[in-house]
Amino acid sequence: MVRCVALNSETLNKRLPTRQTATSSNSSGKTEARRELICDKYDSELGRKTIRYSWNMFSRIIEKLEIIYNVRPFNQQSVQSLVEMHLLVGAFCPRSIVELGAGTRSSTIALATAAAGFPRCEILSIDINPGCFSAFASKYFPELAFAPVNDVQMNIAELAHDNPIRVLPGPILVLLDAHDDDIPGVKVFDTIRDHVFPLPVQQLIAVHDCTVLPSDANVNLPPRHVRVQHISGRTVVGYGEVVPLVNWMNENLVDFCRPGDELSRLGFRADNSSLIYFFLP
Repeated sequence: MVRCVALNSETLNKRLPTRQTATSSNSSGKTEARRELICDKYDSELGRKTIRYSWNMFSRIIEKLEIIYNVRPFNQQSVQSLVEMHLLVGAFCPRSIVELGAGTRSSTIALATAAAGFPRCEILSIDINPGCFSAFASKYFPELAFAPVNDVQMNIAELAHDNPIRVLPGPILVLLDAHDDDIPGVKVFDTIRDHVFPLPVQQLIAVHDCTVLPSDANVNLPPRHVRVQHISGRTVVGYGEVVPLVNWMNENLVDFCRPGDELSRLGFRADNSSLIYFFLP
């Protein structure tokens, strides 16, 4: 039996100051400066201790997920992705978290363990077949503390008719982990643009399964993957929804951060990073 560390990292997160980095705007009101939340929050001795603890905890969680699903290596999330999600929640301090695409519940674990450090924070987890997270957590991870998770069985396209996100209290962190044609014929970005992006300004959007490369990088793309260039000069590789997403970012002058870059500057690995995040303008 794989044992997860009993102490939860929200205990460490509570001791860390949250330093806000100001954003600048151009004459049209568009956000220009990046707010690197992870560097701002964890650039200290205690912050690095929190990162090391998170890495240790999620290494053990991944080992346990390999046993649960009998998949080795576990191919739905990496340790680094879960660490990045966990740290991002701790740095942003959301009142509500929306998980679009729950899958094996590995990302739910990362979000809910971090959110446990914020007593009023709740998670809305939307998936075509989410299962019951509380039962899953009680069975396999009874030693960990989790924030409340509300599972909603829903095709993401149904947000056009029944949208529980708009009534959530802010600040809101949205994790986009749903992809084009996961459900045949469903294109993710149109729904996200029309029914998630109309949230109040300065809400945080995190997007999983994005690889960021230099503009001149020459790589062979995996099946179903595409590439698109961001106005910053960086190339983003991901599933089909990445092209209209990045085009929207370019049109609205929205920059993004890559947690792997921030972790690298703090002295940690960044080679397996597949998360980006940005603030709604």
